[in-house]
Amino acid sequence: MTQERDLGRLLDAFYSEGPREAPEWILDDLKARVETQAQRVQWRTSVRRPNDRTWRLLLVAAIVGALVLASFTLLHVGGRPRAKAGPEFPAPPCLLTHSCHAGELAAGEHQSTAFGAFGGKRHALTFTVPDGWANIRDDDVLYVLRPRHDSQGNPLQFVVSPLIVDQQEPCTKTPKSGVGQGVDDLIGYIANHPGLIVGPAQHITVNGMPGQYIDVLGVQPDWAETCIRYTDGAVVLLLMERSAGDFLWWMDPTEQTRFVFLDAGDGLVVLAVIDSRIHELFQQLVDDQMPVVQSLSIAQ
Repeated sequence: MTQERDLGRLLDAFYSEGPREAPEWILDDLKARVETQAQRVQWRTSVRRPNDRTWRLLLVAAIVGALVLASFTLLHVGGRPRAKAGPEFPAPPCLLTHSCHAGELAAGEHQSTAFGAFGGKRHALTFTVPDGWANIRDDDVLYVLRPRHDSQGNPLQFVVSPLIVDQQEPCTKTPKSGVGQGVDDLIGYIANHPGLIVGPAQHITVNGMPGQYIDVLGVQPDWAETCIRYTDGAVVLLLMERSAGDFLWWMDPTEQTRFVFLDAGDGLVVLAVIDSRIHELFQQLVDDQMPVVQSLSIAQ
């Protein structure tokens, strides 16, 4: 998410041209000159002449305009990271101007535009969907599909190499130390988490990519930990983006989730998330969305 900015501090630093403090002898000398030398009466009165009012207004407008332009530039550059560029890491123009999502998708095969930034390369997703699906987000690390007939807000999400997040107040996005980043590490952490109700981990191969998936079916009734930064109830913080993005996944007692981790090679792990906040709909969502996951291939 866009980090909060202190506009005053940024502008202050931007326009600073040197030290703010002067030696006392300079101030004493200035004071003496003011008290002993005749003032420039003509200059002081000229700025009050009626026929100079237009010029004063124009000058004020120019200064205000410059401040607004500088403020916009600082917020735009500081508030949103720019896409990386390079011979092996081309930046899609849409990342610099607007979202790269494709919107409504026809039935058939499609490919991501921006997704897959990892290891100095961009690893595009290729997948197949039936009629009625849409792509609603496509950036460096997150690709989101809205399934057909999705009235409950249960998208299918793909994430680049997520990390286990540390659940310590104030619950900032901090990777948990001592946990590996491979498929076995991530699955093992979820499978053995004391706060989760989970099904057995299952091995899977998708277009030559080995992986595992696991269903998290709830939160243990006696789990009391929370993160008041996000919610007042009991939650289990699990996953975060590798970069400082807005993907942060936690489990609460209202939802069930399937996590599919695929090893795409060269250290890249792609996570697919199927999630439902209505327990009775979870299996139907799995049945509808797993064929799309199983159609996945990743460009190297």
